[in-house]
Amino acid sequence: MNLLKKGIGVVGSTTIDKIIAEDHRFLKLGGVTTYAGITYRRHGIPVFVISNIAEHDRDVMGKLHAEDILVLSAKSDLSTYFVNYHRGDTLYQEILQQARSIKIGQIQSIFNRVDCLHLGPLHPLDIEAGVLRCLRN
Repeated sequence: MNLLKKGIGVVGSTTIDKIIAEDHRFLKLGGVTTYAGITYRRHGIPVFVISNIAEHDRDVMGKLHAEDILVLSAKSDLSTYFVNYHRGDTLYQEILQQARSIKIGQIQSIFNRVDCLHLGPLHPLDIEAGVLRCLRN
């Protein structure tokens, strides 16, 4: 039984992750919008993603579009890039660059289309600070 009549809005970074594990290096789409978004969608819940990504990186959103997820992104000069290092049992991560912060207007644009929001910021500037104050009201 699906308790969500409209859908869910997933808000946060869609990341382009460089994975470095021993001798292997590859790029992978990541972030809360990818993992939570795809999970919700595969359970039959309509998903609206709010995430800022640079125009020159928009083709990476193909994976989300293939899952029938609507992606809403504001103009950003940069995308969020992480490097994930795996060495034996050790894992550490660094952020190389950050997309523009998500603003309240972007989230308000889907209020009437969703039943709830899943906020998943990956760093302190991912979602503009004032957004949380506005959402409480």
